[in-house]
Amino acid sequence: MTHSITRRPFILIATDCITWKIFAPDVSCLEKISELNEDELILNEVKSASFTLTEKNTDDFYYWIDRFLFKEEKHKATLKRIEEAFGYQSNVFIECFREMNNHFGSVKKYGEVQVSFEQWSKFLSIAYGSFDASESNFIIHTYLSVFAKMLAYAVVSNDDYINDDELKSIIDGSVFHKFSIRNFVDDDFFHWVKSDRNFKALKKVFRLIAQEISTFDFHNVDEDILKGVYQELIDLDTRHALGEYYTPDWLCERILKEFNFKEGNRVLDPACGSGSFLIAAVHRFRELNPQISVEELNSSVYGIDIHPLSVQISKTNMLLALGKEVVNARNPIHINVILANTLLAPDGVEDLFGKKFKMQIDKETLELSSQILEDVKTFDEALEVAEELAEQTYHKRKAGEETFENILRKQLKSGGFNKLVIESFYKIYKSLHNAKRKEGIVYGNLLFKTYINHISFLRNLITL
Repeated sequence: MTHSITRRPFILIATDCITWKIFAPDVSCLEKISELNEDELILNEVKSASFTLTEKNTDDFYYWIDRFLFKEEKHKATLKRIEEAFGYQSNVFIECFREMNNHFGSVKKYGEVQVSFEQWSKFLSIAYGSFDASESNFIIHTYLSVFAKMLAYAVVSNDDYINDDELKSIIDGSVFHKFSIRNFVDDDFFHWVKSDRNFKALKKVFRLIAQEISTFDFHNVDEDILKGVYQELIDLDTRHALGEYYTPDWLCERILKEFNFKEGNRVLDPACGSGSFLIAAVHRFRELNPQISVEELNSSVYGIDIHPLSVQISKTNMLLALGKEVVNARNPIHINVILANTLLAPDGVEDLFGKKFKMQIDKETLELSSQILEDVKTFDEALEVAEELAEQTYHKRKAGEETFENILRKQLKSGGFNKLVIESFYKIYKSLHNAKRKEGIVYGNLLFKTYINHISFLRNLITL
């Protein structure tokens, strides 16, 4: 065996030409697989991927053997196939984990990587109270994040080839703006792989993910195809400790069959996980109203989760459920899956239901106008302006309020800003600026966004 991605994959096929079994290295061998002797290598059968040839399944066998040896025909994306292709026993994951883990060991001393790892650990520890902040978990989360973004790009684009600039823009999420999808990627902890040093070293594994994704047909996906990969790669004991349990697709569908939704009805899953319930809700709305527009459909389904990866994967599943119609939407799409804690209010939040509310971030108390939460689209766009300006200026002096107002009015042509709203968004900008200077870009943005999303959720819950 070899570790070279361009040569042989870490997969063994054993067959008597009737029974075909797939074997992959045990995860315990991955870090040192190129150094192991044959008698030290542990192989596990990937039972879900094995195949027994009969007279009745010869057509299926063609697609099965094509998948592992030739990969010429696109396969319909299913839960089982995606799990086999990208789960912990897949060649893609094995190669990505090994390459990313080896590279991480050589670059974790550098500032941007240290900051990403420390902020990932800090954020999830705050979210859950305790968390196994191991380097292996960080690598797995990075892999899942890149995989989800690249799959989403495949859903909305028709690109047969992704160049380096596009690949970078997929990782940071900026590429989705050209498809009028405004909030697909929030700032996360995994942009470290986009820096020139890291991207150059890891580009081959990103292309491996893209190559495997290109073998699938994502049209008319009718199930949560990402749930299997997510559950496989987030350790079972860890998930239970974090309170992460998943509703099977059939139960989501059965529950939603009980409701005959009408125009204007909306559905909320306050702990959406990988988005199974959201997918089922989209399908139910379409079943009841086949002519429903993608804008109306999107505005009818909402999800919330405290885990940034769950939010990212749920958004990907929402894109899969909405389909390519998203690209042709009349107005920009804001996918209504947000990062927030629906059980516990953030510390320091007061007077949620008055004309103003107070919230504390990093010991700084902000008094904000409740009007900023009245229009979700405007709020998201204004917050994006504040975030971008904070990122551009956090290493120098803050922009003045007049400068901020001019930028806000120029970029948000819909207008409608009164003095209270502008003052509140300027306070948000200053808070983000301070957080970025003190804690780093990612942590400051995500913690603030979690708090503000939570407040918006509490204020608008009754309307959902």
